[in-house]
Amino acid sequence: ASRVALPGYSEHGYPPKQALDFITTNGIPNDKTLEKFSDTEEYKWLIENANDFGFYLSYPKINSSGVIFEPWHWSFQTN
Repeated sequence: ASRVALPGYSEHGYPPKQALDFITTNGIPNDKTLEKFSDTEEYKWLIENANDFGFYLSYPKINSSGVIFEPWHWSFQTN
């Protein structure tokens, strides 16, 4: 379960903590470049500014969930 959320556990369908996946204008990430998103200007902008808009990186490199690093996956806390 480090790569795929079990049914009912995805942040994408959890109302109090909605998640979305970002993609660059060049289409990164895609199935062949998942880890490359962390090298983009868009990721750097998110790291510097996302918290100002209520977003946070769901799965950083070191996280207590045991989920792989997902630099494109960000959550918004609704409460």
